[in-house]
Amino acid sequence: MSLAVDRLIAAALAGDHGPLPAELVATSVFWIHHGTRLAGGDTTYLNQYVLVRVGGTFGGCAFEAGELTPEICRDFSGTPLDVVLRDAPRPLRIAALDAYLAHTRPHRIAAEEGGAEAVALPSGTPETRATARDAAIAGLLDIEEGAKVGLIGVVNPLVAAIRERGGEPLPCDFNLRATQWGDPVTDDMHEVLDRADAVVATGMTLS
Repeated sequence: MSLAVDRLIAAALAGDHGPLPAELVATSVFWIHHGTRLAGGDTTYLNQYVLVRVGGTFGGCAFEAGELTPEICRDFSGTPLDVVLRDAPRPLRIAALDAYLAHTRPHRIAAEEGGAEAVALPSGTPETRATARDAAIAGLLDIEEGAKVGLIGVVNPLVAAIRERGGEPLPCDFNLRATQWGDPVTDDMHEVLDRADAVVATGMTLS
C-alpha cells in the first residue's frame, strides 16, 4: 500500500490527475486532537488529524499520538502544494494529496458522474449517526454467512454492523486491545489479512 500511495503522489506531482501541484497552494494546515466516547461504550477514542486546505476543498489524514506537532501549521501553511507533497511528514503528504484530488475532482461531481454514491446520514446523536454510517459501510460487503472480515481500524458500531450482515469481524487497531464485547484486537494487520475473506480498512491505514 505504501508503494501505491507513493506512486499516486508521484503521478499527482507530474500533473497526471489535474493541474500541476506547483501551481496550487496549501493555504491552511490544521492540527486537530479530540476525544469521543459513545453512549453505552467504555472506549474513549483519542483521535489526531491533520487537515490541508487547497482552494475550496479540504483533505485530511489521521495520525498516531506524537507523530506530528502543532508546529506543522506554522511550517507548511501557505506553502506550494508540490513542496508539501514532496517534503512534509507522511500524514501531511496524504492530507495534501486528499485535498488535491478533492480539488481536481470534487466528490459532488464524482457522485453526479456515477463514480461515487452519496449517503445521507440521519440527524441526531453521534450514536445514531455512527450506527447509520457503519451500517452503510457494512452494506458494501458482498459476503456469505460466517465470512471472516478484517477490520483495520476498530470502531465498535462497525463491528456490530459486520456481525449483523453475518460476518465474523477480525479486528485490528494500534490503540485498542478489545472491542466493546470483549473480542481481542491485534495490532498486526498481517495476522488479520492472512485469515480474512474480505477487508474493511479505514483511511488511517494509508498513514
